[in-house]
Order: sequence, then C-alpha cells, then structure tokens
Amino acid sequence: MKQRLPGYCTLCRSRCGAVTVVEDGRLVGVEVLNNHPTGGALCAKGRAAPEIVASPRRLTVPLKRTQPRDAADPGWVEVSWDEALTEIAARLGTIRAESGAEAVAFGVTTPSGTPMVDSFEWVERFIRGFGSPNLIYAVEICGWHKDYAHALTFGRGIGFPDYDNADAIILWGHNPARTWLAQATRIADARRRGAKVVVVDPKPNGSGQQADLWLRIRPGADGALAMGAIRHLIATGSFDADFVNAWTNGSLLVDRATGRFLRADALWPDGASEAFVRLDASGAPVPCDTRYAPESCGQLRGALQVRTRDGRMIAAATAFELLVERAAPYTPAHVAELTWLPVEDVDAFNTLLARRPRLAYHSWTGVGQHTNATAIERTIATLYALTGACDRPGGNRWPVPPPTRALNDYNILSPEQQAKALGITELPLGPPAKGWITARDFSRAVLDGEPYRVRALVAFGTNFVVSQGHSERNRAALNALEFQVHIDMFMNPTAESADFVLPASTPWERDALKIGFEITQQAVETVQFRPRMVEPVGEVKADYEIAAALALKLGMDELFFGGDITAGWNYQLAPLGIDVEDLRAHPEGRRFPQAFRDEKYAVAREDRTVAGFATPTRRVELYSELMLGHGYDPLPDHVEPVGSPLTAAPDARFPLALSTAKSGWFVHSSYRHVASLRRKSPDPAVEISPQLAERRGLAEGDWAVVETHGGAVRLKVRLNAALDDRVVVAEFGWWEECPPLGRERSATAGIHTRNINAVLHDDARDPVSGSVPLRAIVCDIRRDGIASRGLWSGQRRFTVGARRAEADNVVALKLLPRDGGPLPDFLPGQHVMVSLPGAAEARAYSLTGSADLPHALSIAVKGRFFNEAPGGDAAFFMPDRLHRLAVGDEVVLEPPGGIFTPPLKGARPLIFLAAGIGITPFISHLETLQRIAPQDRVGEILLLHGCRSSREHPFAERLAQLDAGIPRLKRVTFYSAPFAQDPIDSHSLRKGRVDLGQVKPLLARRPLVYICGSPEFVAAQIEAVTALGVPRFDIFAESFVSPPSVPSNLAPRTIRLAGSKQSFSWKPEQGTLLDAASAAGVALPSGCRVGQCESCAVQVVDGEFTHLGPVDGSEGQCLACQAVPLTDLTLAL
Repeated sequence: MKQRLPGYCTLCRSRCGAVTVVEDGRLVGVEVLNNHPTGGALCAKGRAAPEIVASPRRLTVPLKRTQPRDAADPGWVEVSWDEALTEIAARLGTIRAESGAEAVAFGVTTPSGTPMVDSFEWVERFIRGFGSPNLIYAVEICGWHKDYAHALTFGRGIGFPDYDNADAIILWGHNPARTWLAQATRIADARRRGAKVVVVDPKPNGSGQQADLWLRIRPGADGALAMGAIRHLIATGSFDADFVNAWTNGSLLVDRATGRFLRADALWPDGASEAFVRLDASGAPVPCDTRYAPESCGQLRGALQVRTRDGRMIAAATAFELLVERAAPYTPAHVAELTWLPVEDVDAFNTLLARRPRLAYHSWTGVGQHTNATAIERTIATLYALTGACDRPGGNRWPVPPPTRALNDYNILSPEQQAKALGITELPLGPPAKGWITARDFSRAVLDGEPYRVRALVAFGTNFVVSQGHSERNRAALNALEFQVHIDMFMNPTAESADFVLPASTPWERDALKIGFEITQQAVETVQFRPRMVEPVGEVKADYEIAAALALKLGMDELFFGGDITAGWNYQLAPLGIDVEDLRAHPEGRRFPQAFRDEKYAVAREDRTVAGFATPTRRVELYSELMLGHGYDPLPDHVEPVGSPLTAAPDARFPLALSTAKSGWFVHSSYRHVASLRRKSPDPAVEISPQLAERRGLAEGDWAVVETHGGAVRLKVRLNAALDDRVVVAEFGWWEECPPLGRERSATAGIHTRNINAVLHDDARDPVSGSVPLRAIVCDIRRDGIASRGLWSGQRRFTVGARRAEADNVVALKLLPRDGGPLPDFLPGQHVMVSLPGAAEARAYSLTGSADLPHALSIAVKGRFFNEAPGGDAAFFMPDRLHRLAVGDEVVLEPPGGIFTPPLKGARPLIFLAAGIGITPFISHLETLQRIAPQDRVGEILLLHGCRSSREHPFAERLAQLDAGIPRLKRVTFYSAPFAQDPIDSHSLRKGRVDLGQVKPLLARRPLVYICGSPEFVAAQIEAVTALGVPRFDIFAESFVSPPSVPSNLAPRTIRLAGSKQSFSWKPEQGTLLDAASAAGVALPSGCRVGQCESCAVQVVDGEFTHLGPVDGSEGQCLACQAVPLTDLTLAL
C-alpha cells in the first residue's frame, strides 16, 4: 500500500511543494503537490530522492579518526554517539577555555540551496550560544549582495519579484530555469501573457532561452550596463521623477569638499542637527527632515554655493546632480565597448526601461561572485530606484511575514564576541558584521595566526575544500587544525580530514518546520510542518539534533529548551497562537494572512513620521554617506574586476575572460554520485564558441586545459555557438565519482584536477563584501594532448582490418582509422554510431574491445539467418550492408559515447544480463577488466547470458577465455533452443531462458544491474529484477538513441489526451506541444519550459514525435516543452 505524504523539497531555494510516495517503509517516488504556493513542478534533483535516501554511500554511524591527517588511511573506527559527542564537547570546551570561543570556527552549507534549511537556525543558535563569531557560510559568494548589500541602497533585501503582475522582468545574473523552478514557472506564465523578459548573462542556456532580450554581457561588466541605463533614463526624463524626488536622497545637498550631506544646523541657527538640506522649487536651500512625509515641488538637480551660518561658502550639489555627473560618460557606445554588447542591444535595454513598465527583477550569484560585486549591486539597485517600481504591483514587493520568533538572533552572541569576527576590520559593512566569515580570513587565522589563531572547526555539511576558491590552500588550513568535526550525509573531501565524522539524516528522515516560503505574499504567509517520511538509516541524526546534543553537553540546556526540539519549534510559533500539533493537522501547510499594502515606506505613523527606508537618510540612498565613511565610493559606478582583460596592461598569457556556472543537475559540489543525475551531465564541461575552438585547435568532446594565474584544470569541451569568442565558461563543483556510470573520482587540486575552484584564488576580493573572483577572471585554454589522444569530432573514416564469424548470424569487425592516427580511450560499454560512406543512415554498435589504449575499434553485427526474408526495411538495412563488408572496405564512425558504462572498480557486485548480441558491451568491460590489477578490480561479477543455441552464441570462445582469467567472474549461459550436441549442464550452461535465481544471494550487497538485449528482453528483465527488490535506480539498460531530427515539412496535427475527450490542434508556427496546449487552454504538466526540469514529461500512447534538441528521456516519453509531433498523437497524463 502506497502512502502519499505532503511536504516540500529542500534541495534548492525553490522549496517546491512535493508529495513523497512511501511503500513498505521505502521512499519510492516524489510527485508534485499542486496546491502548494511553490507547487506545480519538480526537477530531476527532487525526483532523485529515493536514490539519495537509499544510497549505499550514506554515512550511517559516527566515525573517529585513529591515524594522523597525513596518513593514507585515516583508520576510521565506528564509535557510539555518546562517545563522539562527549569527546567533541570536551575538546571544544577546552579550546574555548584556553583561547576563547573565537578559536573555534564553524562551517555551514548554504540553507538557500541545500537541506540545511531544516536546521540552519538551530545551528546558528548553537554557534552563538557557544560564543563564536566565526561561521564560514559562503554568503559573500551566494546571497549577500541581493539580500544584504542591497540594503546599502534600499535598507533591506530585494524582496520578491511580482512576476504575476509585471510588464517587464529582468533576470540579472540569475538563471531560475536551473536554480529556482518556482520562479521559472511564474516567469514563463508572465511571458505568455505578454510580459517582456530580459536576461543579462554571458551564456543563454536556461532562462536565456526564453528571453525576449538576452544580453551577452562580458563577465564582470554588469555595472557599466546599469550605469548606461541610468544615464539614459535621466537624459530622456523617463525615470520616475516623483518617486526619486520624494523617496530617494537624490534631492539632498552634498558638500563637494567633504562628500557629506549638509545638515540644517550648519546653515540656520534653528536648524535641527538630524535634518538635511534640499532645494525648494525656486532653487533655494531649505531644511528637510526625512523622518516626515516628503514635501513636493523641490528640485532634484542643482549645483550652487551655499553660505553657512558661520559665513563660510560651500560648493554643494544635490546627490542626484552628482549621480548625473557620474553617469555622464556611459554613452551607449562606451557601454557597448565595456560590456562587449552590440550597441543595438544596449539601446533595446534602455528603450525597454524608458517605457516605464511595471518592472520586476532578480539578481543572484552571476553578479555576486566578483571582486566588484558590491559596485555592481549598487549600480543595479540605483537603476531600480530610478524606475520607482519598488514595493509596487508588478515590481519587487516587500513581504509581510507572519509574526514568529527566530532561533538564531545574533544578539545571543555578546557584543564583545561579535567584535572578534575574523575580517571585521577589513570588511566592516560585509558578512563579518553578522558573524559570517570568509574562507580567506579563516585560512589566514589557521595558517598564520592572524589576527589570532583558530584551532578547531566544526562544519555542518559544507564541502569547504571544493565549494570555495583556492582549494589547495583550504585543504592546507584543514590539515593545520588541531581539531576538526564534520557532519554530513556523505563523505567528501572536507570530511576526509576530520577527527570525527557524524552522520546526518536526509530531509525525508526527519521532521522539519518551515516558516514562510518565497515567491509571493501567499507563500510568505504559509507555515508548514513536514513530518518524517521514512525511518532514518542506521544511526543518522538531524543536524538540529546534533547541535542540540552538543549544546546540552556544553551547558546550554536553557538555550536549547532542555534538548526538546518540539519545544523550540513551539517557541517559534507562539506569536501565531499555534503549536506543532496544530500544524500536523494541516500537512499541506497553513496560511496566516497578514495585512498587506504596497509602498510600505509611505506608511504614516500617529506622530506624523513615515516608515521611510532603513538607511541613514531614511530614503533610498543614491548617494551613501555610510559608504563614504568607510572609505568607499558613495556613488554607484562601474568598477573593472581585478585582472580585467580591459586593464591598461593586460597579461598576454591570459587573453580570455573566464566565468563559471553551476550545473542545474546537481547541488553545488554534491550528488554527482547519483546516477540518475550524473547521466544527464557525465563530465565536467567547459563551454566555448566554435570560433574560439577553431583558433585553439579544439573540438567538441576534447579535453582542454584551462589555465589561470592560480593554475590549470582539465575539462571537457562543449561548443556553444551563442558565446562570445573571448569568453570561457566552466562548471564548478567537480570531484566526485559515480560508480554506476563508471566515472572515477578526480583530484580536488593539482595537475589532474577537474575542480575549477582549485585555480580560482581569492588574493583579490570585493572590498566591501569580501566576494571573490569566481565569475570574472582572465584565462587561456588549450587542448590537452595526452587526455585527448585520438579523440575526434564528427565523422572519421575507418577501414575493415579483419572480420570473423562469432556465430552463425554474427560477424565481428576490426576497424582501423584510415588516417593512421591514434585512437582514444573510451569507457567499456560505450558505443559508436556507424554509417557507410555516402549513406545518411547510421546505427549504434557497442564496442567490444578493450577500452584502454586501443589500437583498433571492434564491433559485432547481428545479421539475418538464411531463412529470413531479405526485404528492404530500414531495421535490417545497416546489418545487411555491414555483413557484406570485406577487409579493406570503408565505414564512417562517430566518436565513442554513451553512459551504459559499468564500473571497473568498487565493492558492489555487478550483474550483467544479456540476450544474444546484447553481450557486446559486457565483452568490452571484461576485456578492459583483465588489464587491471586483480586487487583493484570490481569485487564480483555475475554474467547471465541468454542465447538460442551454440550456433547463436556470440563470443562463446572468448568468454570462456575471459572467464578463466577473471576469478571473480561467475558466468551462466542459457540456451532456449539447444541442439542435441550442446553440452547442457546444471552449472555454467543451462537449458531455458535466463533465470535470476543466481541473483538472490547478491541482493544484500546492493548489486548494480546492467541489461542489454532486445526491447522485450530489457523490459522483462527490469520487471523481474525489480520484483526481487532491486531498486529501479540500480538497474541500467542499454538503449541507443539517435540525435533528434526535425524535418522541414512539419504539418498541422491533432493531439488527443487519452482517457478524456480533450484534444487540441498543433501548428508548426505555435512552437512546441506545450506552447500549443497552453494556447488552446489545455493544461499539460510544465515547469521551466527549457527542458531542464523535465516536469513536462508525458507518455506518448500513439503516434510519432521528435525533440528540438538532445533529451535524456525514457522510451515513449516526450518533454512537451521541447517536442513537436510528426503525426497525430495521443498523450497519457
């Protein structure tokens, strides 16, 4: 009996409403929770929940190191929770007593994009109760700029974009199609009703694919684009003058000599010291007390001499006048030069803003991971201020959350300890002011003892080594610690240096409370209690349970409610008059509507003051005296990133601009071991344009060396015709192996690393926030000649070097490159696309030889029997032609590819199920395996091979030879129609069809199952193996998918929905199936609309279709947002 339990996903900021499906105590699926404020779609990460929970890689018991950190084997031993927590608390307590609480630093993974959201407030409560001001949170490279640096202008974060009512939407360094599905769906809906979408990003993939205007900005040049728009709005008078005059500090006078605002008491004897000075309608200075509602009819622009009460003359100008002067150089031509954008695109952007649409925008890491990140944020925020869209319908609105209590009040930490935060002297307006420190400042304190020595680190989930820049330095800092504790669901490079590793539960194994979601006011008002869905694996605990247990051992009983987590949640909920038990009765969440109004800054109080903005001038700060007081520029401006290619003396070694990007398939540096996700992005990619590839001698699929001032990293080339040919875009987060797909682990640093953060150093950083250059660096790229040995792109001609019969109807072909060049290594199990010279038809064939340094490529082709009718059907065309090939004849091959690639190493048993010619990928695996030292080979292999008889038993002789040379291989062959002379016995050769009885003894060891054969054989074996209890995600079936082809003669079609009377018409000009359905008012499942989330997958019951581009889909299933019909279709929802 299946249970469907409402909740929400925690694997990214979207927090999509989700229904967890549980059967017999096992998590078996995740479905959409449609009525949830963030419901409607789920991405592949969310649907991978069963695979994550059941992963054999899970940490399940506390581990203690018994060998030194530099030992090859850490000597992990299992210990009890009480032993681990007691020793950890004692060590932390001793360090605190000897060196102060600040000598213990803490780390936490981001709650915005990981399951840490369930525990973040509890963890911060523990850290602050312990007394440490040092939490490595990585906020400076995540949400700081939109959530906190925005406050330098507006006094608060950016709010939620009101996509539902916007006329125009700007996504600035933000890709919700990859990172925030709930936003992506609303943006798609807005665009369908007519809203214009602008995406500012060096690459279009994701949300840029649906943009009305994609601005291919040079990495780090965003400030120039914003300054140009500011200039245009001012020059054309198309800014919101009423808002700017009334609610910004643009009208206030600034002393040009000091840079400070004039105060009324400097000009008039009765002037108030808290009042500023502005110009009235005549241009005369008058007092301005910003505590009260703004007066009208003042002047925004003005520069004049002002006499003070003591007779001095002061050269003054309004802050707006200073902004005008600052923006003046940013003509469209100059902006185009700085941003690498066509002038036409700059003009189009400016024109859109000049129409004064209801404008919503969102920015994120694309503008936040630079050495000029705060400057970029200031320019964007100032531009937004000029539009007047702040806290208005269709703009960015300020949420009104329900009244609750926070657990992580920063004032739990004493002012004396707050002042000791690492980096607070250098970054007084940055994250250290809230107790969040940077990797650079932590490492300096550990390695150099500056400004004091940090002796210990306790980390909740963060993979500090890989997810932050300068990985080698980060590793050195960890190794230099006296004591390290790491809490996580899986082992990672950061955990590997710890003294204790504690196992954390997955979100589906614990209760959680979520107070408010993000996307709309309704979402903000929703409070949801998510119950435990399945029993925890082993001895895992929730992060909040671990924090509470340590807190009690360190004497924080009262602060942690005596260890009663539910009491803590009830403390949070008390202002609402409810408790956790009340929420249990509302599993889909309960809404607490709040009084909501727009323009909250204009709310008048009883004493006639107004709410205003939480800034020093109580207005939106176009000019920041606060910034000036700390030595920063008070005005917004474009600042070139450190190491810019536009510097006066560029480094000739690095002529290209490097940016980085997050893969939408993974969670930062995590989950690349999850096969259902890794299959969608098997290798670490670097994207470049075809023009740059040609100049550097690179081709699609080559391994390339990307070199920066910080070193070199090796990544696989992916061509992207949309990119600027001066730009390189690399994916970050790569290190992890994925055994089910035969992908091995890579080094976190050094000459063979694939971790881009290893070569991105933080010697230079943003002077305000401490953000580091992860998105705008100079680099060069070249072909890795060794790793790319023999690789080719497109088609390559081969000749038949040898042929032999492997069965009555199977011929094996040895293929040699006609050009005489080397051949690439490949992964055993991969295939090649084979065609004949001059023929358009191509067919996939598994490679059968060793994947290691091959001198030839080998395939085996099954043909007809003598009694099969010839006929000209396409299904037999290619095998017929290949069977007739003679030595010396030519064929055309595309490079080896595919993800049906069983591992060569690892402890999990492998089960190979093959029917007839389906043995070919397993032959390659065994041929390669025999070249590996026995101690390094995969633990055990069970090969079950079904054939009709000895006459149709391909590779029988070679399999016997391999069997003899691989002791851990157990091979059983089944003949369904044996001849009398076939030596049937009860062990290695049996009569009948493939029998899975041999599989059962391996089930307890979590085998990986690989199946290759006819579609009917594959389907039957999947069903049989699943019935034995093998999870579906541990079963892999070979399937050959030809690249999609969209014919030029598409015609109108009728699309019907099975089981209903609904239908709709599709026409080529409408776009995709999903576009046509939406136009017809037919509701198909949907999500990101760019093929990323796969929420629009529907089963095709009848008819033919094709996709507009490569799609990793299931047989008979189409992604409606990427598919077009080739015939009339019937869809099953």
